Amino acid sequence: MNPSQPSPTMKPEQLTAWVLDEGSPEERAEIAAALEARPDLTSEVQDTRDFCQALSKELNEGDAGLTAMQRSLLLRQTASKKSADFSLRAPALARVGILRVVGMAACLALGLFLVQNLAKRIDQPSELVTVAAAIKKADAVPARQVPSFKEQTLGQVNDGYVISPEMDSRGGQVSKPMVTNAMHTEVSGRAKLADIAQREIGVRAMLIERESVALSDQSRSSEVYQSVPANSFYDTRTNPLSTFSIDVDTASYANVRRFLNEGRRPPRDAVRIGEMINYFPYNYEQPKDGKPFGVQVDVAEAPWRPQHRLARIAIQGAQMNREQVTSNLVFLVDVSGSMKDSNKLPLVKQSLQMLLEKLQDNDHVAIVTYAGESGVALESTSDKSKIRAAVDSLDAGGSTNGAGGINLAYQQAQRGFIKEGINRVILCTDGDFNVGVSSASELESLIARKAETGVFLSVLGFGSGNLKDHAMETLADKGNGNYAYIDSLSEARKVLVEQMQSTLVTIAKDVKIQVEFNPAQVASYTLIGYENRVMAKEDFNNDRKDAGEIGAGHSVTALYEIVPVSLMGRPMVDDLKYQQVEPAAKLDAASDELLTVKLRYKLPDATDSQLVEVAVKDSGKSLSESSGEFRFAAAAAGFGLLLRDGTAGTELTWDAVRQLALSGKGDDPQGYRGEFVRLIDKARGLVESR
Repeated sequence: MNPSQPSPTMKPEQLTAWVLDEGSPEERAEIAAALEARPDLTSEVQDTRDFCQALSKELNEGDAGLTAMQRSLLLRQTASKKSADFSLRAPALARVGILRVVGMAACLALGLFLVQNLAKRIDQPSELVTVAAAIKKADAVPARQVPSFKEQTLGQVNDGYVISPEMDSRGGQVSKPMVTNAMHTEVSGRAKLADIAQREIGVRAMLIERESVALSDQSRSSEVYQSVPANSFYDTRTNPLSTFSIDVDTASYANVRRFLNEGRRPPRDAVRIGEMINYFPYNYEQPKDGKPFGVQVDVAEAPWRPQHRLARIAIQGAQMNREQVTSNLVFLVDVSGSMKDSNKLPLVKQSLQMLLEKLQDNDHVAIVTYAGESGVALESTSDKSKIRAAVDSLDAGGSTNGAGGINLAYQQAQRGFIKEGINRVILCTDGDFNVGVSSASELESLIARKAETGVFLSVLGFGSGNLKDHAMETLADKGNGNYAYIDSLSEARKVLVEQMQSTLVTIAKDVKIQVEFNPAQVASYTLIGYENRVMAKEDFNNDRKDAGEIGAGHSVTALYEIVPVSLMGRPMVDDLKYQQVEPAAKLDAASDELLTVKLRYKLPDATDSQLVEVAVKDSGKSLSESSGEFRFAAAAAGFGLLLRDGTAGTELTWDAVRQLALSGKGDDPQGYRGEFVRLIDKARGLVESR
């Protein structure tokens, strides 16, 4: 090149694009010409290439908790910043101070923070490890912090950039911030990535700010809840069947109570209406003829839409003589550092001491702990003094190795297995399995396999700020057990003392419900709650499909809201023009049955299911003519509906829910229903004050 000519300039992002093999052929030819004219940049190109390869390797090794786009963004920005000033020769960043932050917005902000600090040259492999480790500490956004995109579609257009966030179809966590093709075209993948990140942060922050939970509260929390949209109304002519797995978990109600008692409105996805309804014991008729459970169905007007009907399916499990059954229990206790709070391990110890009060002399207990390492704190024994001493000696400290602890607990349970007895692992944790789990699917598979051997799993959640609600619910489901949340000593007494039979003794497993609606009577319907328990209609007769369990003496309630055919001035869907479909209504036009409820279940040690079938007619009862138990279940459902969705356009109000609960309160020896009325008042105050 002629020395009199000025040297071509080289922007940092151009050098990064060259190293990352990006850009069109024309752009790359231009950069190649510039590099040829600048031999002084040869070493910088190689340095940048080495840096990108090393950092990319660190970011992709293991489960960093980052999406592909996040890795790409961080890689490009750190590399571009690294090459921004070729004259810098200062030592690399010695230490990166990272505050643990919540959310995708914070994860991207962390990337920009690293970009700024990486302006200094990074030449030591140990420092790359430090940077990558810091990135891996960033938490993924809990899905509950982002409103449902069915309810709110956001397309922010600024200076030609369209940011379109996207939810993971399975719920759980936000999978990726999506950058549209138009944005890629405009930005060409390089020059304005920092600007894109800033805009993404702004969009996420706006979404989070609109959420019902205050951002200041959530910024201190890494609790994770599964995001599940509410069930829709289905046209009976095209969807006459509704199928779901029963649910005996009660964790959601206790967790919601914790939020309300702290003066905070619970996150929408923490409110699972099925669990709100089933938290309370109901006075249902006991089963007859030696059956493990009985089934009743009744119908009355819906409290929130009196022109609609509300059908209640009530299942009552048989009582069992506890003295005739011997227990082999393994307490698997999380003693990691996150369990130090007073509402975690100290409450675990008090809860287990309560359970010991109800154990029989021939019941056996083992204790396994897990933190940085797993260990047997107590070999299986029936000596209550040894058990109490072992419980008292539990102390918190270290990281968490949930998978290692679970393997060891199942080994202990198998070693002490009692044929025709209770064989159960009871996991006590805040749900933070952050070390030693190769994958969630492997952990779930392990628990499902152990359940097939007769060793079931119950999960007790403790504490706040770190609750991994969805993970604990899933583990209990796979382990043929139940999931309860313990927020107080009174809740521990309810779950482990007053309802010990239903908590520990399974009388029926893989219980599935399928309801067939008569299109001559029902125009449409919706299942209230149980959103994450809905199954395909083909799953009902498939005995390989896992479903819920019923404990001894346990009651289970499900509600359907029904739109009668008499309300419809015209059919919801016109007859088809190009094919003839024989409507089911013609077959059942003479029938006055509203619906038929079918249940499939297996006995605890069986592999083949049994069938129960109940046909139901609507006698036209008003709400006032329904039973107190019917009205109280409806009040619990209405409470959940108001907390989750508001229900504008209906007659459901906080006053209406309160009056409904009071009218159905009945005998309340444990005080659960009276406490519920007080929670209604707290929730109303929190919601209406916003």
